[in-house]
Formats: sequence, structure tokens, C-alpha cells
Amino acid sequence: MTRQLTPEDVLLDEFSTYYQADELPLFIETGLSEWVDDSAARIVNFHADVAPQAADLLRNMASDPAHPLLETIAAQTTFGWNGDPHSWEVFQKLALRMADAITVAVGG
Repeated sequence: MTRQLTPEDVLLDEFSTYYQADELPLFIETGLSEWVDDSAARIVNFHADVAPQAADLLRNMASDPAHPLLETIAAQTTFGWNGDPHSWEVFQKLALRMADAITVAVGG
């Protein structure tokens, strides 16, 4: 039997796969919206059972620069999302847009 993925698992996988530090310059200034919308769609399509909780978790992370999952994501992506004001602002924008897109997609 396969273990049920948690919202934390889903977000960690998404960020670890698609938001590595060496790829961020490709989208962080110009393509953030499209990149984030694609992430939201993947989460809804492949993890609909935990997508609403993932959206809630993203909102919680966007309000807390010391959130434990954010620290784990930073380590996995080798990018300090909360390391400076600009990076923190980018993360907040990214997380809130992703959360909103997930919520809309699941009809919330």
C-alpha cells in the first residue's frame, strides 16, 4: 500500500522539482505568474485530495518567514526564500498566487 502524501510532501516535491536556485533567474522577474500557475495546476491535477490543505499551508508559509517547511524548502532548493527582503517578497507573491489558483481550481 502506498503512503498518502501530505500537503507538506506535495509542496516540498513541487518546490524541489521546479524551483531550484539555478533555474530561478529564468522566471523570477518575468515568468513568475506562468510558472506558479503551472505549479497550481499540477498540484490540483495530481494531488486533488490534499490541494485545499496545500493552499492553506502556502498561505501560512507566506505569513511566516520562519515557517519550518519554508526552511526545508530553502534547503532543498538551495535558495534563501526568506534570506533578504526581495527574496521574501517573491516567495510571498509566489505562494499567495499559487494558493489562490489552487483554491479557484478546486472550487473554493
